[in-house]
Amino acid sequence: EVFPGDGPVLAFELEPGTTKLVHDLDTLEQLARLIIDYPRVGINLDIGHFETVGIDIEHIFENDLIRDQIAHCHISANASSHFADLCPGQHIACENTDRHMAWCRELVARWRQGELPLFQGIASVELEACGSVELVLKAHNQIRAWSQRPTT
Repeated sequence: EVFPGDGPVLAFELEPGTTKLVHDLDTLEQLARLIIDYPRVGINLDIGHFETVGIDIEHIFENDLIRDQIAHCHISANASSHFADLCPGQHIACENTDRHMAWCRELVARWRQGELPLFQGIASVELEACGSVELVLKAHNQIRAWSQRPTT
């Protein structure tokens, strides 16, 4: 056991891509099968990165094995690259962020219903390529506004 009992959950963030370990839904499922026997080990679902390489998030939600291994999720504005996590709204279209927020809401809703055994109820925003404190504050305000929109 990595973390016994009620310890933290370790979430693997494996950057998806054609030259990476996770390059499609099948390899993500293989990973989920390998870690299923470790009760406090899961997957970090980085929505922006998965979308960048064309892995459909809807298919992840439809796959019980993968979905049940999600421990954490990230949203970000990827400029068609894994290494350009910009402030949300800075690059991707608003409808993409709406979709990301909807998936985060769905994860949290399922977690509250007891459906996701490893999910910690946390979504984070990656700002790796955000160049100033002002942009971080802008991202905070933008995400806050998006998170308060009514769901459709």
